[in-house]
Amino acid sequence: MAYEQIADYNDIYEKYSTDWDFFEQSYVGGRRYVTNKNLFRHSRENQDDFNTRMKRSPYINYCRPIIDIYTSFIFGIETNIARNTENEIYRAFIEDADYQGHNMHTFMEQVATFAMVYGHVGVVVDMPQSEMDIISMADLQATDIRPYCTWYDAPNITNWRMDKFNQLLWVRLREIDYAEVDPFVEQSSAYNYQYRTWTRTEWYLHDSDGNLKESGEHELGVVPFISVKFKENPVDEFVGMSRLTDIAPINRLLTNVISYIEEFVSKQAFPFLATPDDPIGAGIQQEEEQVISSSNVYQFPAGSQPPQYVSPPTDPATFMREFASQYLVKEMLRLAHLEFRELAEQSGVAKQYDFHQLNQVLVRFSRTLESAETKMARLFDRWMNTETDYEVDYPDDFQTNPVQMALENGLEVRKLMGDKSPTFVNAHLRKLMEQLEPKLSSEIQRIIDAEMDESTQTELIMTNIDETANSNGNFMAT
Repeated sequence: MAYEQIADYNDIYEKYSTDWDFFEQSYVGGRRYVTNKNLFRHSRENQDDFNTRMKRSPYINYCRPIIDIYTSFIFGIETNIARNTENEIYRAFIEDADYQGHNMHTFMEQVATFAMVYGHVGVVVDMPQSEMDIISMADLQATDIRPYCTWYDAPNITNWRMDKFNQLLWVRLREIDYAEVDPFVEQSSAYNYQYRTWTRTEWYLHDSDGNLKESGEHELGVVPFISVKFKENPVDEFVGMSRLTDIAPINRLLTNVISYIEEFVSKQAFPFLATPDDPIGAGIQQEEEQVISSSNVYQFPAGSQPPQYVSPPTDPATFMREFASQYLVKEMLRLAHLEFRELAEQSGVAKQYDFHQLNQVLVRFSRTLESAETKMARLFDRWMNTETDYEVDYPDDFQTNPVQMALENGLEVRKLMGDKSPTFVNAHLRKLMEQLEPKLSSEIQRIIDAEMDESTQTELIMTNIDETANSNGNFMAT
């Protein structure tokens, strides 16, 4: 019996699905972005001119660099994330998290990227089925069977239900059906889909018509699904908020403005030739094979005054160019807390504010990813019926200040605290040293620490001598 409602979508899904498609287009970019959904026809443009403009229009993608910058802060250096465990099976899980050769670092980088694009993604920790009976842990290790992860982007998390404590009762996920097909039989270009449903005790796999393909039971007691959100949604709890919520529409407006500027240039920047109606009678020599096109020639009656070509004003183009560069681009960078990257004239206080805001966003998201990976470890334990001693630590500070500002701060700290607390100054300089040279060997670090400690002791001695001399001098003066 077919389950006819298998492809039904949650009401919240229907509410956000158009936005998710737009965010994906904005991140991926390319020619797929430049369509009549993102490029707008203006009031003085016919359909043919609009189609021509669409073919010429570029997409200046700010969405992907912003997402990639955020990702690079968290995952750019693999040693930034510490993963420690003595469990050999879990180490194999870290080295190949999805049974596709991606280690946990790469897997979580993909999760983070598309959580920022869509607002949230889902991670399922599943266990492959075995045809042999598993009685003991030794049997399990002998089969090389262990849990693995699969991530689903927001458009493929189609339906769900929560209990009164906001915990999942069940979730339905859309997958591509990779069933074997005859390569010599004509196939549709579209993929066929299947739907996997997880409950707290069972799982089901249906085809797109609702026919049950497979099913099974599990003893986890929970739905093995983890929602990873870039930011909590204040209205709809299950879905997250995309990093591109406010940035992508501005990037679309920028694309349209640039397209209008390109149209202005293509139509107005090139002069055309004016000739009389009777070029021979007017004494103009013309070769027989020369072709004069009506698209680049204006003809006027012979013997009359040539009309004066009135060039359109350049003010609109100038305005659009300044609007694009001085407002739209800066506004996108401001929303992403990356404005300091293009504003050299920005004040120190404003830069500090941007650095603080960016660091806060990164720290919050970093902790979300750390929590998600910890939950994955707990689901691993439920599948394996073990208690894995697993520690994962994501960065808590991303040192977004540029080096020049860090050096300036170091000098100010030394001036302010040098004679009061050389130890504090040394601690600050050690942190600055890590920012300037994060890959110093441990031996070099020990030498530098010893030199700084020796410098601190010398400074303390000199400070005491100065204070004693000043005190004696004051006493003698008295």
